[in-house]
Amino acid sequence: MTLNDEERKKRMLGPAEKAVGHGNNRRHHNLFKNYDISLEEFNKRLKTQGGRCPICGREIYGEVSQNNTSKAVMDHDHKTRKNRGIICRNCNVGIGLLGDNVETLIGAVVYLKSFE
Repeated sequence: MTLNDEERKKRMLGPAEKAVGHGNNRRHHNLFKNYDISLEEFNKRLKTQGGRCPICGREIYGEVSQNNTSKAVMDHDHKTRKNRGIICRNCNVGIGLLGDNVETLIGAVVYLKSFE
């Protein structure tokens, strides 16, 4: 049995890549594998929120970012694994470094405000 080029490519793909149907695109693969969302749905959600981070208001980019800080990322709850929303990389890192803990985040706000 001989395979045509399309069938051969399909057999080389992993299950997540086959499911989203976008070949070897790493972004598609990672979004689907880690967050169960397609790149199309990710970009649709990003557009719905005006292309901005809901925390800092910075303009963010889904597929191609001008720099690493303006990259749009899927934020998720580390305990439940549920997607929360799309935010910028900086805000995602900040939330993560503060342990995804609301009380700690409020403490950080109180601390910063005490120096205004």
